[in-house]
Amino acid sequence: MEKSIEEEPIYNDFKTNGEKSYAREENFFDSLRIFCCPKLRITQFIAIVSIVEFLVFFISIAVYGLNNEAFLAPDYDGLKHLGAADAKSTKNDYQFYRIIMPMFLHAHAEHICGNVVFQLYFGSGIEFGIGFWRMVLLYILSTVGGILLAITFHPESYGVGASCSGFGLLGFDLAYVITNWGFMDRTKPY
Repeated sequence: MEKSIEEEPIYNDFKTNGEKSYAREENFFDSLRIFCCPKLRITQFIAIVSIVEFLVFFISIAVYGLNNEAFLAPDYDGLKHLGAADAKSTKNDYQFYRIIMPMFLHAHAEHICGNVVFQLYFGSGIEFGIGFWRMVLLYILSTVGGILLAITFHPESYGVGASCSGFGLLGFDLAYVITNWGFMDRTKPY
């Protein structure tokens, strides 16, 4: 026989002055994770790739230094050496790693924070639904497609960031909602 909550109150004299407390024990970051990304786990691909992005960001700053154009912005030459998207190097010098590497490189602190929050918000739920390996495939294909599109239409500029992957996740989410609208609870899109 299960006991109800009323039968087992939590007493914590330090926090509640000896009164009954049924509050959850969580800090601000736990509350934020539960509210924004309830399915997020550290073993998910989206969490692992976000951690790797932060590591590469800090390594690029530590090795190549900062420039003064934005807050915590790695040096542009360092980003070029690490593999920023460049149409000329990809085409003429066969540096095909420049199609994948930009997803790990970011231009400044606001850039990486925005990309990581965006991909964690959308990616955690998507990965919970489609699984680890399909998420890896979706993320990598979104990156490759976005980088190829960017170097095709803007061959004179360098590209960094996981925005291609993030918008691939957004596109997947939108396609999922459109194709499964009839199975959802609502029948009208408003």
